[in-house]
Amino acid sequence: MLLRTHTLFNAGVLSALFYLFSPHSLFVFLAFALSWLSNTLIDRLGHEWKGEYLSRTPRTHTPTRSAFWGALSSLVIVFPLFFFGVRSAPLLLFLGLLGALSGLLHVALDSFTERGIYVKRGSVWRRWRLAGYRYDNPIANALFSGAGITLILLVLTQV
Repeated sequence: MLLRTHTLFNAGVLSALFYLFSPHSLFVFLAFALSWLSNTLIDRLGHEWKGEYLSRTPRTHTPTRSAFWGALSSLVIVFPLFFFGVRSAPLLLFLGLLGALSGLLHVALDSFTERGIYVKRGSVWRRWRLAGYRYDNPIANALFSGAGITLILLVLTQV
């Protein structure tokens, strides 16, 4: 999927989970920030050029590694919040867990593309996929982006 699709879908899911934690419109901003940070980090670190094609690598496109990079990206938000006086341990832990979830959502969406994600079978990385859509398929990207936007709008109308 496209980076904007990852960002919108993840922001929608994270906004809905933030709403369950505490209904405040500031959390939609945090959801967008966390979604953008984690998905950008996963894509920047997890792609490399093979000839003339950009290809995913198992560096970030496995379930466990994407969760790690997503949780690590949440530190970019957690540290400034802590520095500026937000000392709520449950909130800061929740942000870390949502970062890990954002990484997992990233590979969940990538599993719908033709190249899929990586899973380890024995000692060899194998590609695995749920469907065979191209990463830039307009219908698949529109559906997942629309789902994310719908969740965000639902949260904003409830706040």
